[in-house]
Amino acid sequence: MLEIQKDYNDEYIVYEFIGSMNLRDLEKVERMIREDISQTYAFIFSFRYLHYIDADAVKLLQKVYLLGVNNACEMVISGLNVQVAMMLEIFQADKLYTIKSKLKDAQEMLDGGHDEAMYYS
Repeated sequence: MLEIQKDYNDEYIVYEFIGSMNLRDLEKVERMIREDISQTYAFIFSFRYLHYIDADAVKLLQKVYLLGVNNACEMVISGLNVQVAMMLEIFQADKLYTIKSKLKDAQEMLDGGHDEAMYYS
């Protein structure tokens, strides 16, 4: 089961994903992002507490990327554990999220300076 906590900041919104993400959660996540896209241009998806991600969830991240491109949004994926990072690499979703510098300070603040895997779009 997936739980999502949102933290609204002045320049970005942080989504903290907790649990596991699968097909049942896709519509919920996409709906939340579509609602919040009118409030900000930047999102941080923290997967620090996400234990499992399946192929359908990776496809969601690909849709989210396109949603971000179409709405000129920046999106950051951070806090990847081994399983999640591997799934992103297998489906080449890690190629979609490339490094940008605008959100780096916000991301370091979120992670507390830890050197975790991060992908930006």
